[in-house]
Amino acid sequence: DRIITCRVKEKNSWKEVKLEEAIGYLAEKLSRYSGWEVGFLGSPRSSNEDNYLFGKFARAVMKSNLLSLTSDAGQEESTLVLLEGTGWPAALGSLERLRQADYILVVGGDLTKQNPIVASEIHYAARAGARLVTISPRETQMARLSRLHLRPRPGTTRLLLKALSRILLDEGLIEEDYLRNNTKNHGDFLAAIAAVEPEQIEVATGIELRVLREEARRLSEARSAYVFYPTGIQSLDRNTIAAIFNLFLLAGKVGKPGCGINPVTGISNLLGSYDMGLSPLLLPGYSPLSDEASLQRLEKLWGCRLNLEPGKSVSESLAQNNRMRALLVVDHDEEIIRNLKKIENLELVVYFGAYENPFARLADVVFPLTTYAEADGTYTNSERRVQLNEKKVEPSGEAQPLWQI
Repeated sequence: DRIITCRVKEKNSWKEVKLEEAIGYLAEKLSRYSGWEVGFLGSPRSSNEDNYLFGKFARAVMKSNLLSLTSDAGQEESTLVLLEGTGWPAALGSLERLRQADYILVVGGDLTKQNPIVASEIHYAARAGARLVTISPRETQMARLSRLHLRPRPGTTRLLLKALSRILLDEGLIEEDYLRNNTKNHGDFLAAIAAVEPEQIEVATGIELRVLREEARRLSEARSAYVFYPTGIQSLDRNTIAAIFNLFLLAGKVGKPGCGINPVTGISNLLGSYDMGLSPLLLPGYSPLSDEASLQRLEKLWGCRLNLEPGKSVSESLAQNNRMRALLVVDHDEEIIRNLKKIENLELVVYFGAYENPFARLADVVFPLTTYAEADGTYTNSERRVQLNEKKVEPSGEAQPLWQI
């Protein structure tokens, strides 16, 4: 299934061409488009170098902020919550200290399948004595490994988290000095939490209040407490992620040694892709697109003017029937096929990939990419550790790294 040659579609049939010819053909085609007319769908499996230049080509050359990633349903939501709350877009706790934790909360998904490395560390910590609690409507493998499985009715996880926050307030388990010194507007938030009705939440979630009171106390008393939740697959919505953040903030478990709020990416370089700015809202380094000073710094660095208009994701643009006429896609998973008819109606579709898949057959131009084993590159894991991957074998056929194309 490897793609090893470039090909161009002519009259509904494929013609194999040399790399230079394919690049010239695509350059001529792209010269007809700019701004909102061309979308860029990057891959969370691409290296940091690939993603950085893909984003730079979109913004600096094509003047497009139609730039997003596949399979990233919750990473952007998590990034925005953590940036707003702490100025830091990723994990706040280290796996190195996890085995000394007193309390570990896992919310949603099934980390044993989505990120076995993180899940195994959680399991080690639980065997070492940490109280492991899972909140999930499904009985996952992680739930079976846990001391307690809180199983709210589907769609009520956020309510359960709010109930825990209200119990912390009612029972005087909140560190007022900590909130006063480290947060803004905490008085308004406490007033909002005071309006939550735990009894109604008990009915909605199906979880007894006495169980929630016990867990709120255990969380408050823990010297070291971590929470983990998935972002890449089966992710949580922004309000639920905010409820997790607020719960740990109220419990005094943010910004302290041995504590941490930890989003867990399920795809190899999802976090690094956001570091590189593959987002309709964020520039490289997590500066918001709306921040004029950040935009000017990037314009000076890249030596060009950039588009000031707010960005959109590719899927959002397709759903809204916006002005997009061309689409460049990297190493795509198949879920975008839900927009099949709209993609078929585009004037130009370009696919960069190492392997055949149903999406490649939609393309007008196909470029063969190297696999991770055939190119140098760096990847950023959930803890923000940048890892070097070195080339092991020579590329197949005409395959090239995305950054080089």
